[in-house]
Amino acid sequence: MTDSYLHISFLVKNLEEGMAEYGRLFGIAFRPPQCSPLADLEQFGIEETGTELRAAYSVAGPPYYELIEATGCGMFDPAQGFGFHHVGLWMEDPDELRAQLALQNIPVEGIYWSPEGDIFTIHTAPAGENKIRFEYLNRKFEKTFAEILETGVVPQ
Repeated sequence: MTDSYLHISFLVKNLEEGMAEYGRLFGIAFRPPQCSPLADLEQFGIEETGTELRAAYSVAGPPYYELIEATGCGMFDPAQGFGFHHVGLWMEDPDELRAQLALQNIPVEGIYWSPEGDIFTIHTAPAGENKIRFEYLNRKFEKTFAEILETGVVPQ
């Protein structure tokens, strides 16, 4: 199961300041920040999410460290506080995963859709006593994720 572990993510107030702090405290070097359009993210029960998501991945990995700048509302809302946000894992079959999560009573908080209408990622709502959240990345897009990490450019 360890081959499915891709990254651990932290929510920060300011991306550049977060990158500098994590670098200074933990010696983590980050790739340049990237922007993802939030229009492709369906957050269930949330009307307005903001316009874009800014994030940066560590140079070393996997597993990678991901910093996400708090923005808008919903799962990236600064009101939830900063620090640990989620664990990123690969998934093979989005439909199978959604069925499994439903059986376990783990709500899906959001889905990122690819430009072609395929599920890119599935985000669970915080669950359990520790309120842990998972992001499942569709292995179908493994090459795309590798390109995003290398170039910092998110396909539109």
